[in-house]
Amino acid sequence: MNVSQVAAVAFGGLVLLILSAIVAEGRGGPHSTGRGSPLRRARAVRRARQMIIAWVVGSTLLAGVTQRNLWPLSSWALMTSAPTRQMGEKPPYQRLLAVDDAGHEYVVDYRALEPFAVEELMAWMRYSFMTLARADQDLAARYLLERLNLARTRVRAGDSPGTQGRWLGPLRAPFHLMHPRQWTSPETVPATPFVALRVYGERWDLLERAADPARFTRVLLYEFHE
Repeated sequence: MNVSQVAAVAFGGLVLLILSAIVAEGRGGPHSTGRGSPLRRARAVRRARQMIIAWVVGSTLLAGVTQRNLWPLSSWALMTSAPTRQMGEKPPYQRLLAVDDAGHEYVVDYRALEPFAVEELMAWMRYSFMTLARADQDLAARYLLERLNLARTRVRAGDSPGTQGRWLGPLRAPFHLMHPRQWTSPETVPATPFVALRVYGERWDLLERAADPARFTRVLLYEFHE
């Protein structure tokens, strides 16, 4: 049984259980004339509700453990159509890089931007940030740089760069499974604060980059210095 079939079973089973609960509710309602004692009908309603809860919890756990998309019992698919070969065209995809006082660039760890979900933030950067007046861009960049320096301080202290799910530690649910963790130890960030934020635009040929991850074009779109 493939993933699509499992997802269909998970969804179909949920629909059937909901329908059975609706039927049980109708039979056990205050104006019901169904057979059986009121106590028996009430038990049937409670059992139907419990089965729905058990099915949803079980299916969700299955999706989490197997890392398979069992929509609607897990996240929906981000891509609904095949990509074009030329990626990052009009406008280009963007990448944030933090810069230390020595001019070294650091790829931003997606957790450092919490509480923002990086997908939502980068979509805003791509479609809205570049249309802002320079003063407004600098205001947003200054805030992001402050967030990055707070994250840098946490990493230097041996903690996670993010702030979400701190109590659960490694058991926390990630915002996204696609992004690698960049700031994994104190040595992966500078000892001194970041002083600049750069926004690069990236374009690439899908097939060429699949063969060589380094095959892409990067252009500086914006730079903010503290």
